[in-house]
Amino acid sequence: MYPVSTAPFGYNVTTTQKYQGDEQASGQGGLGSFNSVTNSVKATDVSPAASSQNYTAGGADGTFYNCHIASANDTLTKVGQGCEAQKNH
Repeated sequence: MYPVSTAPFGYNVTTTQKYQGDEQASGQGGLGSFNSVTNSVKATDVSPAASSQNYTAGGADGTFYNCHIASANDTLTKVGQGCEAQKNH
């Protein structure tokens, strides 16, 4: 936190989050299934308030997500094309 003239109370709050998770299951001498997820988020309350999130996930079933969303001034400004499940064949 540090002083910012455009912040309502003179300070800003900036938040970041990162997450990664991987899961594997083996059976009968081979890889049975897997899932992998990564997620990162950034947000700030400094005028203009803004946030963004990136989400990537994939699994053995062939479903894949690569999604990016963003907002500014409490309004959603971007939704990436990868936010809908896509099957890899």
